[in-house]
Amino acid sequence: PEAAEAQMKVGDIYFQQMEKPDRDPANAVHAEEEYRTMLEQFPDSPLIPRAKQKLRDVQEVLAQRQFEIGEYYASRENYAAGIARLQTVADSYPLFSKSDQTLITIGDSYAVEAQKMAQARLPVKAKAELVRYYNDQAAAAWDRVVTRYPLAPHVEDAKDRLIAMGRGIPEPSAQALAERSE
Repeated sequence: PEAAEAQMKVGDIYFQQMEKPDRDPANAVHAEEEYRTMLEQFPDSPLIPRAKQKLRDVQEVLAQRQFEIGEYYASRENYAAGIARLQTVADSYPLFSKSDQTLITIGDSYAVEAQKMAQARLPVKAKAELVRYYNDQAAAAWDRVVTRYPLAPHVEDAKDRLIAMGRGIPEPSAQALAERSE
């Protein structure tokens, strides 16, 4: 029991020293590592619920950092860099409070890239393939909003974008509905 408590305290020390998302993430990264170690090494500890919540709080800060950077790149029309940062958020932090907005921005960025490719001077076949690829990626991001985050604030935006593309609206999974209504 003392070992689990000591491990938790190490995580807590880093947690208390964490900075805001726009500052140095080193302590947040260390806190995440320590809480993960706690969960892996002491799965039967009574401190596990607290460790899970602290890990969730740390990951929210780390996700917010990547989200802000991705949004910045997208706002500066550096869509490739924005997509890379935001895709990291979407893949690594599925419980992030702004997951729906993250996916909307990813989809919007891909849609703009598709429009750029449609105007580019490229061989017809290559242009068509690129436009289709970018539009498919945009639709996949918006689909994910609807299926994974059905009660999120931006789900209607995702549906509107899919309809504008002429794509069908997917049904949210029963698991996603159950998770989000808890």
